Parts: sequence; C-alpha cells; structure tokens
Amino acid sequence: MERLTHASIHGRFQPFHNGHLEYFRWAKSRADCVYIGITQIYNESGGHFPGANHRGLIDNNPLTFFERFWIIETCLLANGFSLEEFRIIPFPIEDPFRISTFLPTGVKCFTTRHTEWNEHKVKLLEDAGFDVEVLEHDESHVPRASGTEIRELFRSGDDKWRKFVPEGAHALLQELLSKNTA
Repeated sequence: MERLTHASIHGRFQPFHNGHLEYFRWAKSRADCVYIGITQIYNESGGHFPGANHRGLIDNNPLTFFERFWIIETCLLANGFSLEEFRIIPFPIEDPFRISTFLPTGVKCFTTRHTEWNEHKVKLLEDAGFDVEVLEHDESHVPRASGTEIRELFRSGDDKWRKFVPEGAHALLQELLSKNTA
C-alpha cells in the first residue's frame, strides 16, 4: 500500500468514541496527515440518510460542530498525536458536492462499511469526484459501542459510557453532554 501525504475520514462523531479513534489510527497508518471531516455540521432535524434515519433526529445530534471539533482535538492530542498530523474540517455529506469547498477532491476518502448508510455514502462521495477506499480492519480489541448506545448510557446516568470513549475526552464530554442533554 502506498503512503499518502493526505487522506480523510469522516463521521458525525456524536460523540467521538473508541471506534472513531481506531478509524483515525488506521487512516494515520496510511497517511502523514488526516483530514477529519465532521458531518451534519448544523444541529437541526432532517436529512435523508438511507438505512439510518436516526441520524437526522435532533436528539441524536446533541453536540455542535465546534464541540465535536474540541472533543476530537482534545482526544487526539491526549493520545499522543500532534496538530501537524490532523486537520478537522466541515464535511457536509448531506450535500456532497459542497465537500470540495473544504477538502480537495484529490484527497482519498477512507470510510467504513457498517450499515446501509455507509454503502450510500460511498456512492455519494464517488459521484462528487472523490476516490473512496473502504477500510477493512479489525476493531475487536477495543471496547466498542455506537454513538447511540453511548448517548443512551449517558442520559440514563450509567457511567459505563466512559469505557467506550477515549480517556482524553472524558471530562470534556461529561461537561458538554451534561449541558446539551439537560
């Protein structure tokens, strides 16, 4: 596999969790600098997400773009990465032809394939002119839960959410989710 100067990953990151950190690490193993695209940059209901309608619900998007940016940056720095190794950008997947406003089409987009929505997203990105590579990697070694499960644990007062989120983000996430789910 060729080493890339730049590559990208993307997600809602509601919140950034262990699976997302592994996704970043995998991309970083292939590229010197990774653009981290935050999707659904506006906290509003709506959007068409085949196979993942929950993504468009306001309750499933409690964190703002800036809050997600802050959590991701804090987490990556706490896990030993430097600011030169990543850039955090808006990634409006709901309007894929605008992604090139934030990310040059020459940057390879890494993605995963967990749901029907991921399949749809690959086509959207390719139609918008991006080279997409689906990551096939093993995440079984990290405690993993979906963002939905983490938000539900948090809302119920169950501290088990902490084992699914990188330690570098615990305090900040506790503060932000408490404010946004009150």
